Amino acid sequence: IIALTASVMTVLNKDLQHDSKVSPTYVKASLWVMPPKEIAADLADKIKSHAERYSLPAFAPHVTLVGGIRIQESQFEEAVGKLSNAFSHQIDPINCNFIKSKGVVAGLDKDTGLGMWTQSAIAVMKRDETFLKAVAIAREALGMPNDENIIFAAPLREPHLSLAYAYTAMADSLQEEFPPDFVSNEFILMRTDPMSVEGVDKW
Repeated sequence: IIALTASVMTVLNKDLQHDSKVSPTYVKASLWVMPPKEIAADLADKIKSHAERYSLPAFAPHVTLVGGIRIQESQFEEAVGKLSNAFSHQIDPINCNFIKSKGVVAGLDKDTGLGMWTQSAIAVMKRDETFLKAVAIAREALGMPNDENIIFAAPLREPHLSLAYAYTAMADSLQEEFPPDFVSNEFILMRTDPMSVEGVDKW
């Protein structure tokens, strides 16, 4: 896990040894916007309580700024450096304002009716200009395309904060846990493999 703010990078865990004789190892990652400490602590307690009740994995509350990142393991620190440099010069604090009228929802595929496990219970976030600017800056720093069709994950394709990770929709049981709005300039580049409900505890 490597954490960064708009101007500071801190290495929390490093296992990036690389043998030049072996094919490069790639890891999956996501860039998360982290809530302020008090809000994060409250949301983390709610996520943990719900996870324990339904035998689901607990995770840190966050809004995904960029998902689907694929990085060579040996270049993970370099990616963090690029993000830190880009953010320190160009980024403003991000307004994370959630659409209360939607309530907590599940992202379901219109054709199959099946949900994406990372969207089993989410609060949809408004597409604030500070957020969209940060998305563009981060994707450019990582060498990723800025095609609007791929920026946000299917099926919902909207920025959001997840309250549960499950293979079934959990939105109905979390209607009372709608998150408060917040402003943040703290980010974490999180390794997210294995990408499955069962793999979350290994992140």
